Amino acid sequence: MGIVSQFTVRLALRLQVKDHKGAVWALTVKHEYRAEDLDMQGGQNLKLRFRMSASRKLRPNFGANMRWTRKAS
Repeated sequence: MGIVSQFTVRLALRLQVKDHKGAVWALTVKHEYRAEDLDMQGGQNLKLRFRMSASRKLRPNFGANMRWTRKAS
C-alpha cells in the first residue's frame, strides 16, 4: 500500500431552515472536502466547497409540529 496524497469526501445534505418571518425552507446542499498534497511535509491543502443545488418553500403548516428552540449557553 502506498502513501495517500489526496482524497475527496462528498456529502449531499438536506436541510430545513426557518427564516426571520417564520417561513420554512427545504434546501439541498452539496458539501465537499478535498485534501491535497498529504504526502508533502508542511504543504497540505484542505479545500471546502459548499453549493446549494435546490431550494423550495414548504407549506406554511409543514413545520407546525416542530419545535424551534435555541440551545442554552
